[in-house]
Amino acid sequence: SAYQVDQFAGADFGAKLQSCLGSLSAINGGTCDARNFVGNQSMGSNVTISTANATVLLPCATISTINQIVVTAGTRNVALRGCALRGTSGASGSQGGTVLLDSGSGAMVQVGDPTYTLDTPGFHMDNVAINTTPGSATTKGLAAYRTQEMDLESLYFLGNSNQTGMVLDGTGNYTGGTFYDNAFNGVQTAMNAIGHQVTN
Repeated sequence: SAYQVDQFAGADFGAKLQSCLGSLSAINGGTCDARNFVGNQSMGSNVTISTANATVLLPCATISTINQIVVTAGTRNVALRGCALRGTSGASGSQGGTVLLDSGSGAMVQVGDPTYTLDTPGFHMDNVAINTTPGSATTKGLAAYRTQEMDLESLYFLGNSNQTGMVLDGTGNYTGGTFYDNAFNGVQTAMNAIGHQVTN
């Protein structure tokens, strides 16, 4: 099933998307199509994805937030798909496509289980610019925990010289997959790949 996100109730883009995600089949998942949104949008609270096989078609818009997109532990095969190559346009490297503009203090996109109890396989994300320049030193573009067979394609991480673009933490099993055509600009650490941290 496919649903148009702009037809759902909510105070802003994030609330409407959360409402759409709540309508997806708990067994088969489905698609939330947000491509009708344009310009500057806001996300006033976390967007939590806890339905397996959920796909979000993101708009050509700049989504400003201090909050996170969270794929909960054990939620398989979630896909976030942007609207333009690396989330940008010919006119600008920081707007024009799908841009997540993060002024918070955590990870803009968090996938999996930071307590390392469950695997979260099959996460996919493509064609999104994650701009963390308004954030703090602890702001990250993406953090994945115990996430296998992930697929990250044509993402553009734009940050500051005291930030980390991506954290891959394999504690409890491993985190990894396919990484293709991803760009890191301005950050101190492009990718922090962490092995098993728990003594056993």
